Amino acid sequence: MRGDPRKLITAGVREAASFVARVGETMRSKYIWTHTEMEQAIGYLIYVREYLKHQKGKHVTFQEIFGTSGEFFEVKHFKRGFNSKSITFKTIVNDEVRKWVLKIGHRISPVVDFGDPSTEAYSKEYEERLNMLREKISTIPALAFLLPEPQEVVWAVLREEGEQTATTLVVQPFVHVIKTRMAKKKLSEKQRKTLLKEFEAFKKLTGDLAQAHNLQPDLLGEGNLEIMEKDGAYHLVLLDSGFVNLDAPLPITHAVMHFAGQQTLANTENLIRKIL
Repeated sequence: MRGDPRKLITAGVREAASFVARVGETMRSKYIWTHTEMEQAIGYLIYVREYLKHQKGKHVTFQEIFGTSGEFFEVKHFKRGFNSKSITFKTIVNDEVRKWVLKIGHRISPVVDFGDPSTEAYSKEYEERLNMLREKISTIPALAFLLPEPQEVVWAVLREEGEQTATTLVVQPFVHVIKTRMAKKKLSEKQRKTLLKEFEAFKKLTGDLAQAHNLQPDLLGEGNLEIMEKDGAYHLVLLDSGFVNLDAPLPITHAVMHFAGQQTLANTENLIRKIL
């Protein structure tokens, strides 16, 4: 499709039409929390607990998240995006309170061919790409903290009163993000140089992913690429492991994601260099 104007126009018209058809549900999913949704979110959290309890996790054990008791508390709504919403919850692990994030996929994505989180195919693809990213960064020492680990992707199916809902879930640690003013006050010269090294490694990684796999990290909007504090140190962290498939017939999405990604990278680099 690349380089063929007619195919690009046809794909663009189809993509725009799908957005118009989906915009009502997309906007509700992006901005509105309901009491029913919170009840369902807790249902999904219980599903994850039972999933891990029966030792089905590939990267997370039951005890890592839920300790020995399996109890959770302080469940709160957190953030909403175009493809998922999230809640936070706390558990006690080894007598220490831990805070976690559970991402819950929306029924549909904003446009056709992006992949709908409520399909098992989307869940499998998300997990495959996350594992690919894990493998890539395992060979890059500067990006050892890029992914908030441990995290697990779970395909969940809930049944209640004869009705069934299904979606993609991702559970991962809550991370403490620091903003510009705090960064300027807290970071040492050594820590700032470490951040710049991590940023350059991440920038190179994005280029390698596009060239080798035709994939681009989803960097649309705030909150995907951040600076986090962990055990007194500061690192670049990718809070959302979603990708944009550059082979998909989505010329409008590709353009938006490209410019959004470039802007996010520029903002992050400017932040680090201003700190320097």
